[in-house]
Amino acid sequence: MVRFSLTLLCVTLIFGLCGCQDQEKPQNKPIWEDTKMSDLVPTNSGKIMSIREATFEVYVVEIPAGDKKTIGDIQRLLYDKPININNPQAFAKNNFAVGFNQIRIIDRLNEIFSETARRRLKNVSILIPADQQNQIFAKRIFKKQNIYYTSEDDTTEAITAGPGDIILELKVRVIETRRGVCKLYVQPAFLPPLVDTITELAQHQDNKKFDFPTIGFNVNMSQGDLIVLTPVEYLDHQSSLGSLFFCYDKPAGVQRIYIIICSRVNF
Repeated sequence: MVRFSLTLLCVTLIFGLCGCQDQEKPQNKPIWEDTKMSDLVPTNSGKIMSIREATFEVYVVEIPAGDKKTIGDIQRLLYDKPININNPQAFAKNNFAVGFNQIRIIDRLNEIFSETARRRLKNVSILIPADQQNQIFAKRIFKKQNIYYTSEDDTTEAITAGPGDIILELKVRVIETRRGVCKLYVQPAFLPPLVDTITELAQHQDNKKFDFPTIGFNVNMSQGDLIVLTPVEYLDHQSSLGSLFFCYDKPAGVQRIYIIICSRVNF
């Protein structure tokens, strides 16, 4: 389960991950204010923990829909390696972009965000035991609709889904030969709501979980490494996977950026 990071919660970051409806005025305070390097990369306490797990801090930032400059400035800070994208062409055509770096670029990221009318959303801490998975919420779908995506053979396909959530699924694997390093597998997915009764189950029997492995990737991560997911561009519709995941059109057009920082690997 997702739990809030006790060391990272602060007054300036208390915003809903789903976003609130009221737009806020740009603030001059850094998005990382009150977050120390030692919070993101904790020192070894000397205690032996029996559970093998990795912890990630997730920040979500919204910027205006037409702000291509901020996206470009962020992407220039990032590296393609060591990220392994399952299908680079389909990944890009589905409006996904991802890059790798380390927490040393945090100050520069803050400078970039300070130059635009951004909105900070609450950061969360995600703990993932070895060979298990957890999720980052992206968008709620309230009724049945078609979700279009580009498949691995470069054709446009669609699933009919809803209600439910568009999520980013994270899975951690142990690298036995490398202490303090985990392999993180990431892919978007549609997740239907849980049902409580047989009647509800019958009503939603066609509304099943659907993974998008073609739009997935994996990367080796250790303490202090980070990845940043951005849209390739703002899409002003809500019918494709790339638009549902990154773009919000109400009350005003915004696009979301996801920053995932590895804060601990207990392997």
